[in-house]
Amino acid sequence: MTRSAQTEADARHVKRSDGQSCTAAFIDCKKPGSHLKRNYAIIGLGVTSSSEQVINLPEAYGFHVGAAAMPTGITHNLHVHFAAEAHLIPDNGMMAE
Repeated sequence: MTRSAQTEADARHVKRSDGQSCTAAFIDCKKPGSHLKRNYAIIGLGVTSSSEQVINLPEAYGFHVGAAAMPTGITHNLHVHFAAEAHLIPDNGMMAE
């Protein structure tokens, strides 16, 4: 890999510690039962409804990678946006902050 390619790759490397959650990304986060949900926007412009959402790589890649973390008992309320979603649940049942 050339030095300039490595520099570009390094600039796009998102470390776990770079993630900044937003608790107001969507209206459903304000509903009882979802109020402790934390949303992350990692790659792409995202589907957030909040200007407070930090997006780690905001370039328009044509896709979005994000995450939601919530403690046991908190729900992911029904909501609408025009992007596909896949829900993954870690073995321990919760994503670490």
